[in-house]
Amino acid sequence: MKEPLIWSNLFIRKKIELILFTVSALFRITIKRKAPFLD
Repeated sequence: MKEPLIWSNLFIRKKIELILFTVSALFRITIKRKAPFLD
């Protein structure tokens, strides 16, 4: 019965991916605000 562990690991990984995506998006927005010439 290792299915729940696999599902929870997948869920945690997706959560981490979502958090990283959000952080990188916010980081990009702040960089564009501070230095628009970099883009």
